[in-house]
Amino acid sequence: MKKLLTIGDSHSSTVWGESWPDFLASDINYELFRASSPGAGNAFYIEKLHEGLKEFKPDLVVIQLTEPIRVVTGYVQSEQESFNEYDSGCSFKDLACYTWNAHNNNDNLNVNIDEFWFKQVVTSKWIDYKVMQDVFTLSQLCIKFNTPVVFWSWNVPFQNLFVNSYDWLKKDLNYVEDCGESIMRKFKQPFLSPTNYHYGPSSHKLMCTKWLSSQILKKL
Repeated sequence: MKKLLTIGDSHSSTVWGESWPDFLASDINYELFRASSPGAGNAFYIEKLHEGLKEFKPDLVVIQLTEPIRVVTGYVQSEQESFNEYDSGCSFKDLACYTWNAHNNNDNLNVNIDEFWFKQVVTSKWIDYKVMQDVFTLSQLCIKFNTPVVFWSWNVPFQNLFVNSYDWLKKDLNYVEDCGESIMRKFKQPFLSPTNYHYGPSSHKLMCTKWLSSQILKKL
């Protein structure tokens, strides 16, 4: 059986049960190898992809981008997490990182930084460029290991992520237009709760069956 490596954020994890990687693998009849990074930014995917390409030798990679405003920086962490490092959002192998969001950094780090981060960092043009830089790095790793890759996005329609100076990249990428949030709204799928902006297994299965799996197959 061919092997599928999926990479994404919490929407690709099993924190709330089966998610899109499980149903995609079933739909296209591939063996699944999952690398999920709950709460992490796109840049945190890079080393997971690098190591996953070497360790699992997949026949196909599917990468789900997360919120563009999540900025990843190195971080000194005293303890390793106890669960599978391929499913960790802050540590992998000998690396530890922190993902900056537009909120909750004060509580996470016990510092007063959210106002500065929101006003000066996540609203900067650099964020838009960094998404393209990360996507290019991810795609080049797959080229180096001669492995097909398809990109899609959860929060922002993928076609809207391109900045003008990176228009040339469009023709070199296999990517699915639209995004997971838009499709879930189209199918009127409910969040798990008013405070948990994630979806359950039945919603992920519907999204794959009605949209994602066929879009991925079109790119192969």
